[in-house]
Amino acid sequence: MKNLSIRKFHATNCKFQNNQTSVILQALKGMSTLTTINLSNSNLTEDVAGILAEVIKSNSKLEEILLFGASFTTSSGIILQALITISSLNVLDLGNNGLTAAMATDLADVIKSNTSLEQIGLGGNQFGSSAVVIAQALKEISSLKLLNLNGNNTTGVIAEDLADVIKSNRNLETLDLGNNNLGSSAVVIAQALKEISSLKLLNLNDNNTTGVIAEGLADVIKSNRNLEELHLFNNNLGLSAVVIAQALKEISSLKLLNLNGNNTTGVIAEDLADVIKSNRNLEELHLFNNNLGSSAVVIAQALKEISSLKLLNLNGNNTTGVIAEGLADVIKSNRNLEELHLFNNNLGLSAVVIAQALKEISS
Repeated sequence: MKNLSIRKFHATNCKFQNNQTSVILQALKGMSTLTTINLSNSNLTEDVAGILAEVIKSNSKLEEILLFGASFTTSSGIILQALITISSLNVLDLGNNGLTAAMATDLADVIKSNTSLEQIGLGGNQFGSSAVVIAQALKEISSLKLLNLNGNNTTGVIAEDLADVIKSNRNLETLDLGNNNLGSSAVVIAQALKEISSLKLLNLNDNNTTGVIAEGLADVIKSNRNLEELHLFNNNLGLSAVVIAQALKEISSLKLLNLNGNNTTGVIAEDLADVIKSNRNLEELHLFNNNLGSSAVVIAQALKEISSLKLLNLNGNNTTGVIAEGLADVIKSNRNLEELHLFNNNLGLSAVVIAQALKEISS
């Protein structure tokens, strides 16, 4: 073991027995070359977590700690206290571990100790409004490129501090705030995002922002012209989604647009068609439950002019059979199409035309 030299240690999806894990992790202690530990989706018992903490403390050059879904909730304090002792981290993923508000202060201290952090994944935890403490620590650094707080129910109390985080981290590329019950306070976050130009992915899914965010989001899009993914599922945008679409047609980088569950109605169709024509590398278009009706034909006519589409979701739009010919052309133009969702559209016998087109690309 003395001559062992490892830079990256990956043991994902492992259900180690304690004695097995002990032997392996003990060998990593004090290894000066070690930069990455990835134990994502592995079962870290309290005993194993204790050994991992010793490994962290003894390896001062660690750059990446990936513990997504590692099931260490009961021993999270031990690991966080160890992380406070190092200062070299660039990437930290603690997502999907059920971490609670009680861990917020320790996590804030980890961030303050590791001021070169570029990526921090905290999605799928239970921080709630205590995420404010984490955000207050994050605004003291300037290197952040990815922040994932998805599914923490932070509520709108985090908005002002998150805005400051964005202003301090002007190279931010990915911001995932899905499922946080932000409500109209998301406007404050949008106002900060329009001051940067680096954003590539923005996820505001399931925040019930309502249409009040539309103008702010339009400005974010115009400032961040390399935006590749925009997730706005279930935000009750209604007709104000038109303002967002009008901004999106001014960029050409978009690969994924999710407007599922916003009841935009057919008034968005012409602008969405222009978005598609401007963004010819579009791969995913999610329009479930938007009450598009027969205006979906206009969207289909635009989609047949591109060839990059992999997923199209038109579920629950009552498009009727008038869309069949247009969709058939979309399928023929996009021969790498992997998913087509047409549930609850009253297609009737016209679905035969769509099936015939699908047969052509599968043969």
